[in-house]
Amino acid sequence: MTLRLAAALAPSPQNNLLDLSAGLGGGARALHERYGAQVTGMEARPVLAKLGAAESFNRGTAKNASVEHYDPQSLTARELFSGILVRETLFHQPHLGEVLARAAKALKPRGQIVLVDYVRVEHENPNSRYLAWMDAERQPVHPWSAKQYRAACEQLGLELSEFEDMTDSYRKTVIEGWATFLAGLHLKDLGEGEAAALVDEAELWLRRIMAFEHSALRVIRIHATAPAGR
Repeated sequence: MTLRLAAALAPSPQNNLLDLSAGLGGGARALHERYGAQVTGMEARPVLAKLGAAESFNRGTAKNASVEHYDPQSLTARELFSGILVRETLFHQPHLGEVLARAAKALKPRGQIVLVDYVRVEHENPNSRYLAWMDAERQPVHPWSAKQYRAACEQLGLELSEFEDMTDSYRKTVIEGWATFLAGLHLKDLGEGEAAALVDEAELWLRRIMAFEHSALRVIRIHATAPAGR
């Protein structure tokens, strides 16, 4: 999914990219290997960032597809970027608007950002599926509505090229991914701890899917461009 989303950023050897949801760095490394782009991967979870940095070092890509830990609330880029990718990350941030503004400041003039995030549906009261999803997430959640995202982008001067509800395609991709994973899984090879972790992960994704299906939670994709004069 990373390569498909990042295609809108026109990755190339001439463009430097920032991935603010790097995880273990697989997406950053794939972008560099496919397009030759210089990719800086940042990950908010310290353990994943450490493992991702080690993997990039072991693969010899630490210089061109790095992974490092960062605090989203104090994000300060050391350079400006041609493109920024943010996937399913910001809904955990209590001060989401500040993080989005910091990311926007890291863009070069006419730099582009592609953002995918979970957004709440504006009901008077959250329904049971939404509350079940909140309870399953391992970190506190503070999702915006799509309306809030649109308003914030406009306030930051970002020119919206696309503002898409991609819930249906996202849900399909998740279900197909789990089906493929489970088809190749040999349960007898799992230790007790591994099996428990797998059950927890499956429960989380089940609650996310149920929230999608009951219109309690949606997934949006934003593609926007920074102004020319910054």
